[in-house]
This record gives sequence, C-alpha cells and structure tokens, in this order.
Amino acid sequence: MTIAGFDPSNNAGILKDMETFARYGCRAAGVVTAITFQNEHEFFSFHSLVPEQVLGQIEAVRKGNKIEFIKIGLIGSQEITEALAGYISSWRESDGIFVVCDPVHSASAGKTITGDEGLKSFKKFMPGAVDLLTPNIDEVEILTGLRPADHDSMKEAALELASAGFRNSYIKGGHLAGNPDDLLYSDGNFRFFTGYERIPVKLRGTGCILSSAITSNLAGGFSIEESCALAREYLHSLFIDKKTKS
Repeated sequence: MTIAGFDPSNNAGILKDMETFARYGCRAAGVVTAITFQNEHEFFSFHSLVPEQVLGQIEAVRKGNKIEFIKIGLIGSQEITEALAGYISSWRESDGIFVVCDPVHSASAGKTITGDEGLKSFKKFMPGAVDLLTPNIDEVEILTGLRPADHDSMKEAALELASAGFRNSYIKGGHLAGNPDDLLYSDGNFRFFTGYERIPVKLRGTGCILSSAITSNLAGGFSIEESCALAREYLHSLFIDKKTKS
C-alpha cells in the first residue's frame, strides 16, 4: 500500500508509486492524502484531505485485502500526521506490517509543503509508525538541523535520526557535492552504497521511486540492506535510460 499525495502530472506521488510497484510485479493499493496542483516544472499548491477521509480509504482496503508493506509519502497536514501515526502504530503492533516512509516536506518542482506545525507533528508522532525512513539531504536537515556533506556527517545525521526514534534510515546522497553516495543505518550498523557517478539529467519523483522500489523488494522477501541496494540499482538504471534518450 502507498499512502501519498496525488500528482496529476504523474511525475511523483501516488501515481509514481503505483507505477513502480507495477514494474516490480506487486499488486498494491493507493490511499490519497492530498491533491496537488503541479506539472513537471512547477508546483502551484495542494489541498489536503481530512483525516477521516484518509483513514476511511485505509479501512476500506483492509476489509478485502491483506496488507503487509506500506510506503508513506506526502502526508499533507498536521491533523493527518497525528491520526495516521496513531492508526499505523496500532496496525504495526497487531499485524506486524513493515512501513517505509519518504518524509516529503517539499516538492522537487519547488515549494515547501509541510509547515512548522506539520513538521513538529511528524517528528513527535511518526517515529512509532515507521520502520525505515528514507530522507534526502534537505529532509535530513529539516528533521535534525544537520546538513550532511560527507560520509562522517551522514553517519552523525543517521545517529541523530535514531535518537529521535527513527532507528532505521536510508540517507540519500543525491544532493551531496560529490558523488551521490547513500547511507543505510540499520540495527546499529552503517552501510554505504557507493560506486555511481552523478548523471547530469533531471529526473522527477526520485524519492517516490526509490522508497517504492525498496518497499517492493521487501515484499519480495529481501532484507532491508538487499532491498536498498536493489532499489538503488533500479533508480540508477532510470537515470541511465533518461540520459540515453535525451
């Protein structure tokens, strides 16, 4: 299941999640949290649903399906964050679902989406609802106040996230000055993913694609580390494909 915003241009959000799940052969449900008004080049605005509408979608899907893995993207509002965190936390305790969260606080087309109150709610309530957090460098800075610039500072940021309750994190290095190295911190262990040079093409929705690919790999029976490695390879292949076609 993906719980995310709707991007009508299909460059990010729930449509991109579903597209990624389909490429992996996964059958998935989609729960909308917000309607965004954007295209490939510009983000105009968004409208959040109310918590009852979001939880109502989840309840409807659960009545006819067994959900084991969830990817969360844009949550949309402080109210949805608090309601969703409580609901997911209880669900994890009862059914043992695994939750991957891409902490969307701004759109890759531009504007900041989550306000100060929404951010406070995320930091307060979401740690108990998330098994793996997948922030980029900007999102790490928003959540911790630290802006990683190298491997050592990425480790420091991962430990800061862990102290805040996000015990497993995959920090994406696409916004680093050098090569786009990533860091997985899981079960107290660090694993860097290196070896890729930066490919000079613009690809929208990379956070959605990567987190959905990780979720798909987990559903396929791979470990967290294997799932992250395979997802990174998949995303890299999309960059190569776009460069080839451009």
